[in-house]
Amino acid sequence: MAQSQTEQLYAPLKQSQIRLLHLAPSTTPSTPLHGTLSSTTLSSPSQYTALSYTWGSSYLTHSILLPHLPLSITPNLDAALRHLRQPRTTRVLWIDQICINQRNTLERNTQVALMAQIYSRATLVVAWIGSLDDSTKIALTYLPTLLQKVRAFAPNSRLPPVDPAKSLGLMVVGSPAWQNLSRVFARPYFRRVWIVQEVVRARRDGVVVKCGEWSGAWEDLALASRQFEFNHQYSENAHDAVALINGLRLRLLEGGAGGDLVDLLFAAYALKCGDPRDKVFGLLGLADEVGLVADYGSDAEAVYRATARYLIVERGRLDVLCCVIHPKILSLPSWAPDWSCSIGVRQRISGDSTETSTTSAQFRHSFSPAGDILSVFTVAVGEIKVTTDPMPPIKYTGVLPEWENLARSAAHPKGLTYPEIYWRALLATDEDTAVSERAKQGNRCYNAWQNVTDTRYLGRRDVQDFFSAGVMSLDELNQRSGVFQNLMEMKSIGRKLMLSVDKHLILGPDAAMPGDVVCLIYGCPAHILVRFTGTDTGVVVGECYAQGFMDRLNEEPGGGSKRLHLH
Repeated sequence: MAQSQTEQLYAPLKQSQIRLLHLAPSTTPSTPLHGTLSSTTLSSPSQYTALSYTWGSSYLTHSILLPHLPLSITPNLDAALRHLRQPRTTRVLWIDQICINQRNTLERNTQVALMAQIYSRATLVVAWIGSLDDSTKIALTYLPTLLQKVRAFAPNSRLPPVDPAKSLGLMVVGSPAWQNLSRVFARPYFRRVWIVQEVVRARRDGVVVKCGEWSGAWEDLALASRQFEFNHQYSENAHDAVALINGLRLRLLEGGAGGDLVDLLFAAYALKCGDPRDKVFGLLGLADEVGLVADYGSDAEAVYRATARYLIVERGRLDVLCCVIHPKILSLPSWAPDWSCSIGVRQRISGDSTETSTTSAQFRHSFSPAGDILSVFTVAVGEIKVTTDPMPPIKYTGVLPEWENLARSAAHPKGLTYPEIYWRALLATDEDTAVSERAKQGNRCYNAWQNVTDTRYLGRRDVQDFFSAGVMSLDELNQRSGVFQNLMEMKSIGRKLMLSVDKHLILGPDAAMPGDVVCLIYGCPAHILVRFTGTDTGVVVGECYAQGFMDRLNEEPGGGSKRLHLH
């Protein structure tokens, strides 16, 4: 569309105004799409339905007539509109691709800032996940049976980490019905960064999922996704993304605050978007007390660098260093995470974000005048000597013998035994079993997991010897093994087990190499692995767990601390 035609179609919007599409009715699906645009204020908006969808192909091969000018749209939006079009009455919709002038950078910036309000004030949000195919039909036919069984089984609506077929009388995990259901969640919709805000901000009971002619409640599909939680070959398609949405949605519906931006950004590593800047912009409407605004006039590198600097300088969030993953796609300083790259880890070692900074002004972090070098105070606590292969997301038992051998050669801090140092490293914890519930679970469940792993995957012993002696029942053995496996995978998958020069176990990033140094950086809630490039200069490799040193993370700077310049 020519610039003059764009200006003719899109009249300028006033402050807090949005456009709405009035989609003309039709009784014939093949009838060309027609509609008109109007404007309304968010303070007292007209009733409208907001569409949550993926653009899909970037090729604008279809069109809608508005009212005398054709506007090019993507094939996926064309399909969605044909299924949303009513036979006899006009349907009022808000759709970013049509209602925002995509050629006007200033308007895009302004409208993106209003997205949270747009979806929260919509009468209904329709989540269009795509057209219906044979695989999806099978899955959706199975869905009512699954939901009925799960809701009757337990109020928390989640299968236990035991064989679901035995617990609920369902089809075996991995059967065609389960595989077809997993393909539903493998659709691009469930990996789109914008859907998090769009669904989270919707009204209670205000989200309808639409797949071709099929419609259902978001809550039903979300409950179905939870059934993959303990089956990680499927969970990457479903559980993590939907769990993030449901957790934030529940918090906001109950009157809680928005999400933590660092936590949101890390979770969004697993999500996709056509524009890498949207990895940040698509989350701003969910974050609590954020002083950032969308700026499509800046490139992705500038946006990511500015975001990291804002978090460090304005919010005291050195835990942003814990989000650094390699290799990076964009050209960024080592201290600035590249949110556009893919990651293999499931959870940060540092856990939930907290604002942490040293109280001593003389030890505070600072930036160089050019803003490209971050200076911090640090103490080196160990140097990497030996590394192993990283733990892959599935079929990871192949690395376990190597990890076990390394752990057997490690030092035993605080008089701990080999099993105790090994399971603590797998869970990235030094917590005391007397006070920590996670440590208690680890201690109780490690032996069961080790026994099941040895028997089923490594062929080392007969599982009957373990429970026939009265130690525990087979069901309890499987239950405890599943609990430990879930905790372990959250921390260990995508990371390497390593040994320092002084024989302490280190769990750290895939990019780690011998010679990298484990550093305690004051104000950061986890140890950071640094690759030194000079006596006082280096680059961030990533966060790590350093066994025997976790209790030092809360120390104030003292002897041995020095200023380190991170490029």
